[in-house]
Amino acid sequence: MEYTLVRRRGQKKLRMHFDKEGVLVVSCPPGVPQAEIDRFINDNENWIDEQRGKIQKHDMDTGDRILYFGKQYDLVTINSAKDAMQIMDPMFVVYTTNPAPGHVKRIVQENLARLLYEFSRERVDHWCGILSLPKPALQVGQASGKWGCCYKSRRLIRISLMTVALDASLADMICLHEVCHLVHANHSAEFWALMRSVMPDLESRKRALSRLSGSVDFRNLYS
Repeated sequence: MEYTLVRRRGQKKLRMHFDKEGVLVVSCPPGVPQAEIDRFINDNENWIDEQRGKIQKHDMDTGDRILYFGKQYDLVTINSAKDAMQIMDPMFVVYTTNPAPGHVKRIVQENLARLLYEFSRERVDHWCGILSLPKPALQVGQASGKWGCCYKSRRLIRISLMTVALDASLADMICLHEVCHLVHANHSAEFWALMRSVMPDLESRKRALSRLSGSVDFRNLYS
């Protein structure tokens, strides 16, 4: 099976994803032996075959796929006098004044960022209410190595755009995670206890996210 291997310092697990050109990329820590990499690929053959059937080159044109809150949508582009995007399950319809991939991509990114902001704003405010915390400022940023981050001293939460690809229950966990950092800046026992006190099924959600992030690299989805 053809793939590109990337060894990254600081990475703790084997991961795989399809890049924007549809090439399978396997990433791992520097010291992982080839035999372990081969086993990882063989163990995920069904996922690879499934994704190859779903994920095409991200040229942001009709026929591409958009992963939105855990579900795949077909992208359809329509020439229009005004730029806009509409979700018509199972389609993402992009109305565009310019069919060039870069322009369509900007429309998709801007609308996904808006939708993720609306979701995150509601969930952050919900958890702040539960924990009796003042509502912080909120931003949605481009994909990065983290699902989110919290600047406690500035009372600012930043959610990564790649979070919009997750199932809503996992995206909600990301929001709560960052809200709890308004109380505890680190990942102490007190931090996890606070999360569990308001999200009893936290461990099952963490496992679900770990399975996804252990096999899929979301960073290139919307960057």
